[in-house]
Amino acid sequence: MLSIIDSYMTRTPSQNVVFTGPCVGDDRFDPAGRGIAVGMRDYMRLQGFDVQEEDNWRDCGWSIDVIFPSFVIEVSLTRTTDDNHWIAQITCMKEPGVLSRLFGAKFVSREAEVFSVSRCIHRWLVQSKYEGVLWRIDGFPEPGNGQLEPSQRGQVQS
Repeated sequence: MLSIIDSYMTRTPSQNVVFTGPCVGDDRFDPAGRGIAVGMRDYMRLQGFDVQEEDNWRDCGWSIDVIFPSFVIEVSLTRTTDDNHWIAQITCMKEPGVLSRLFGAKFVSREAEVFSVSRCIHRWLVQSKYEGVLWRIDGFPEPGNGQLEPSQRGQVQS
């Protein structure tokens, strides 16, 4: 019975990253991080991703939609409790929920695409000289559970 329920609760895992560094280009009337969001957006475009404009995300950060033919991956960025400490989450949006699946909608994992966007963002963070970069799948990255770069489930990083 539990495996049936689990099959209806399955979703693509998110990639989460924390990093430290200044943000240049913020407007005092907008949430912090716009300069970082613009940098990520521009770099993803240079790498060939179809990326929408950054959007003020719930008045506490920024979101960027990465458009694929049949789905969207969202990059959400906000500052943590420290001024120069940031967290971003890369996740697939609008996956079918429990009721949709009960009525025939099919789940398709977008883990490879989330991983691809995460690797792109990681390259930008490294090139932009951000420090303390730690990644974690489906959780808050911290020393002891974070990895130095994005990984996929079942992948062990040395």
